[in-house]
Amino acid sequence: MTLEIEVTQVVRVRWQGREHRLEPGCPIPLPERQAVQLLSKAPQMVKPTPPVWLFSWRLIAGEVSGVPRDDARFQPLQEALGICDEGFLSNDWGTFCRGWKQLQQVRGNAPRVPYG
Repeated sequence: MTLEIEVTQVVRVRWQGREHRLEPGCPIPLPERQAVQLLSKAPQMVKPTPPVWLFSWRLIAGEVSGVPRDDARFQPLQEALGICDEGFLSNDWGTFCRGWKQLQQVRGNAPRVPYG
């Protein structure tokens, strides 16, 4: 599977022993593993394009579904989801990841934030 990313400034990366220069305004499809690595190492310089947003929301949804309203974690999970939503709506990957990390702390066993 490939994921598409875009950089906000010129970024030089090394994969498989070769250096690559990524430039703003040129979305690039990368193998999922490389995209996840780059997003996690440089979340302020690299942003996902819509397919990655969808992928991330699906991971989150799978972890919060089934938590009943009377569960003590329900309200803190809603707050964390609100932060994720704020980041998504403003196209701010850093804010989205902050919400995801908060969700992890509340949930305890949520998937690791793969991109930030």
